[in-house]
Amino acid sequence: MKNGRLKLLSSALSATCFVFSACPLASQSAETLDATNSSAKAEAAKTETAGSSATKSDAAKTDTPPPFKVAGKVSRTLQTVTGLNLLGSVVAGQTARMVLKKKIGGDVKVKVKLYSFTDLLAGKVKGVDCSLKGSNIKGVNIGQVSASTNQPVWLDLHDKRHIQLKTPVLVNVKAALTKDEITSALKSEKVSKSLRGLNLDLPGLGAQQLQVVNPKVDIVEDNVCIDALLKAEGADDSTGVPLKITGKLRLKGDDRVEIADLKVESSDIIEPEKFANFAEELLNPLIDLRRMDRRDHAFRLTTLDINQGGLTSEGRLILAPKNPQLAGAPTSSTKSSGIAEVGPKTR
Repeated sequence: MKNGRLKLLSSALSATCFVFSACPLASQSAETLDATNSSAKAEAAKTETAGSSATKSDAAKTDTPPPFKVAGKVSRTLQTVTGLNLLGSVVAGQTARMVLKKKIGGDVKVKVKLYSFTDLLAGKVKGVDCSLKGSNIKGVNIGQVSASTNQPVWLDLHDKRHIQLKTPVLVNVKAALTKDEITSALKSEKVSKSLRGLNLDLPGLGAQQLQVVNPKVDIVEDNVCIDALLKAEGADDSTGVPLKITGKLRLKGDDRVEIADLKVESSDIIEPEKFANFAEELLNPLIDLRRMDRRDHAFRLTTLDINQGGLTSEGRLILAPKNPQLAGAPTSSTKSSGIAEVGPKTR
């Protein structure tokens, strides 16, 4: 075997890590809005079976007083009757929609739920629901994503160019990518740059820069199968090593994504079974969400599923004030919503 191909085979381990991490990364972007039809139907079935007790529970949550002062009941009623609340909700939703569409494109829908129009002017809203479809973040298609807040939002509007949160907010996020969208994400310039920039220092061989070319994704039951060509950056495709990588993505806890039952097939790799076992132990965890925690945000996954339709996931995003002086005292609703479990770590 030629020396150039030997270097590529020695570096295949690191490229395998990047190829697999790209799939769940695109679905989360994000750093991530309707779920798939099957998920929606299942959720609807659960809602129907909950009965009147669930309805009462939801009503109780809706009536829970916010952690800040809002307009009185009479004032809110008058603003509703005169149409101010409806006007404010529509204007706020359309403004947010235009801003998001300008930045990431795609089909964007935003609904802003108000206490009252005057509260909106003070930066206080009851909740926000957002859905994205076909949007792109840095050249990566994020598929279908939905995000909604389950608690009031309080914004500091003193500086219109740098609007900040005054209280922490928990956002429920759902995302779904089809097989075609996953393949497209792997071929995007953003992901391909990260693959081309892959460096591996090998004793006697120096630093190797690799490139994964023409990745094709297929999903068989709960297995992700990727056919790709691994080659040195700038080298001719004829010098590359064809690889077929198969494995199962698994969620461990709510902060780690791991790969299990890894299999590597290649005519140029001797004893691929031993190579796969070594790779699986070295690569896990593929994604550690704790390393992405910051003072003002943190993300945790609750589900991660692979099926014939593609990849679906659900998670919780906690957003906190960048300026601690803006944050109020923690409330009981904050603790019960699970924020304490997902709270961002100071770095």
